Amino acid sequence: MKTKLIEIENLRGILSLPDNEIKNAVICLHGFERCSTTEKKFKTLSDILVEEKTAVLRLDFSGCGLSDGDFRYTTIDRQSEDFIIALEKIKTEVGDSNISIIAHSLGACVLAIK
Repeated sequence: MKTKLIEIENLRGILSLPDNEIKNAVICLHGFERCSTTEKKFKTLSDILVEEKTAVLRLDFSGCGLSDGDFRYTTIDRQSEDFIIALEKIKTEVGDSNISIIAHSLGACVLAIK
């Protein structure tokens, strides 16, 4: 497995890649006042998916975890913009792979409006 820090504007996330071919990709969106890069459930899931040839981006929204920004200004609209930026980035990293989203709590609300 290869792991690298992804930086997109003020956003950061951890991208885990299979050693060989990539069949699918997943973006993990965390809940309120959490972060995807260090949540144990997302790390465990990522390790399992990478074994199945799936690339996984564990994204931290602006103001959370590894990402820059001030959490006081967090809105669902801002997080949905973060999600779109991350979606475009993962497309450049993994090509035409089938991309799925795993969202928890507030991350699911973000996904629902996009």
